[in-house]
Amino acid sequence: MSIFRIFDDVTDRERSRRSEQTRNSSGKGLTILRIRKALIGDVKEIQKLVNDFARKEQMIPRSVNELYENVRDFVVAEDKHGIVGACALHVLWDDLAEVRSLAVRKEFQGKGIGRKMVSSCIRDAGRSASKGCLS
Repeated sequence: MSIFRIFDDVTDRERSRRSEQTRNSSGKGLTILRIRKALIGDVKEIQKLVNDFARKEQMIPRSVNELYENVRDFVVAEDKHGIVGACALHVLWDDLAEVRSLAVRKEFQGKGIGRKMVSSCIRDAGRSASKGCLS
């Protein structure tokens, strides 16, 4: 079975963390990033981010309609200028969920933002009693 089970691997410190600090793209100072549930007002920005990767054939494109229908599945990473990352966890079955549309703006990649968004999604799946996650 190829189900990825990691709920027990999420530490208490990771569970309680709601905002993160990371070096900004120029390497100067710190940028405060917040991981939060997506809001309806985030949909167009999420679509732009996801479809930028889709144009490079690195991700499946998402329509605005599809994103509005599934906005509750998404978390976003944002700094003071806007959304820098997005990730969705879609429930497939009572014990299985799938990570979808994991995207981080190029200048923010390699800083652990994607990992933090996936961890946030998995914590939510754990609260929803989903037993497994695949990507």
